[in-house]
Amino acid sequence: MRSIFYTSLLVIITLRVAGQTGFQVEQTKITFNEQSGKLAPVRVKIANTSNVRMVVRASCVDWRRDSLGDKQYFPVGTLPTSCCPYLRVQPETVEMAPGTEHEMLVTLFPDKSIN
Repeated sequence: MRSIFYTSLLVIITLRVAGQTGFQVEQTKITFNEQSGKLAPVRVKIANTSNVRMVVRASCVDWRRDSLGDKQYFPVGTLPTSCCPYLRVQPETVEMAPGTEHEMLVTLFPDKSIN
């Protein structure tokens, strides 16, 4: 197994409710820590704080900062440091009633691409 001590990724939550923004995400930056040769999955909690039903979809994007410190986004897998092909989010899409919470499980598979 490749030695991976810390890998960070940005999880973009896409909201498919026109004009509504009532959701919270706990842990928008995820760090994987390899201990004893194993990587533990990370749980991300999503809460629908609005009064409407919504669909939340998680995805991974590649990015790096430009000379001004702003993020520049790239198609998945195009940067040599991309970890997106090695990530799995379960479930990727969640339908949420008003006032509910759900968890998404993010797992890193460093030895093989899963996409």
